Amino acid sequence: MDNASAPDLLTTVLGRYTSIPVPENRPLVTLTFAQSLDAKIAGQHGKQLILSGKESMLLTHWMRTMHDAILVGIGTALNDNPQLNARLLPPLSEGQRYNLPRPVIVDSRLRLSPSCKLLSNYQAGRGRRPWIICAVVDDPDWRNRLETLQKAGAKVIQIPVDIHGKKPASPPPLLK
Repeated sequence: MDNASAPDLLTTVLGRYTSIPVPENRPLVTLTFAQSLDAKIAGQHGKQLILSGKESMLLTHWMRTMHDAILVGIGTALNDNPQLNARLLPPLSEGQRYNLPRPVIVDSRLRLSPSCKLLSNYQAGRGRRPWIICAVVDDPDWRNRLETLQKAGAKVIQIPVDIHGKKPASPPPLLK
């Protein structure tokens, strides 16, 4: 295996899905998570809990290079301040880069910190531009958060919702 190739285990397992017909306007999704023996995915009071060993983390970073995006909720983004890149892999030859997944954060109220690692990594060239999916709110504080996150480098995708918080009739074209 050369440095730019994912381990055979991953290409064998995930490669099975390349023959599945996926409609052109739909993504192929891989769901991953880790949990403790007592079915927990976070520590007490939502604190980050290390659940994966070194080998599992390495496979996770390889898997990231095989995907276009990683979707997390705002709870994970706030509690863990994740990087969602592929930093644990062997160095590549000069001029080569691993495929990095785009971080996508579901954050209805724009609570993501403009100084989070996702935006810092993007600014430093160590990660892709994060997309934040949020509800449109007509409020001065929300507009200030929107402007601050955009200045920090985030692409904010606004989804209009009705006054009762119901979902829109159809998603924006970018999300179809």
